[in-house]
Amino acid sequence: MKVRSNISTLIKIAKKWAKNGRIEPLNAARAIILTADELNKASRYNNKGKLKRKDFSEKTKKTTLIKQNHKCNICREKLDNELCDFDHIDGDRSNNSTSNCQALCPICHAKKTRKKRKRV
Repeated sequence: MKVRSNISTLIKIAKKWAKNGRIEPLNAARAIILTADELNKASRYNNKGKLKRKDFSEKTKKTTLIKQNHKCNICREKLDNELCDFDHIDGDRSNNSTSNCQALCPICHAKKTRKKRKRV
């Protein structure tokens, strides 16, 4: 993960600076903690300031497909395991529970997404 590599780089730099006497060890530790916290916060949001989308777990996806009999939840067409989309029913990206997951064909998912965007 990119954030972890950035944090480890910061730790190396701070340790080097503290060893060379450029900054106090305590200040180096504070700088590392503050910077790591900011990087962690930044990694949870996209460039528009919204929480990044989290994928449903494989278990949730499989359970949803079985529950829906491998059919689109809107048009009821048979779903291909490779070409199906999983949608958050309530639109809450952080709610990845099985009850909030529905399997849709790409066409129905696109229509639902367009409809939601028009309302906003």
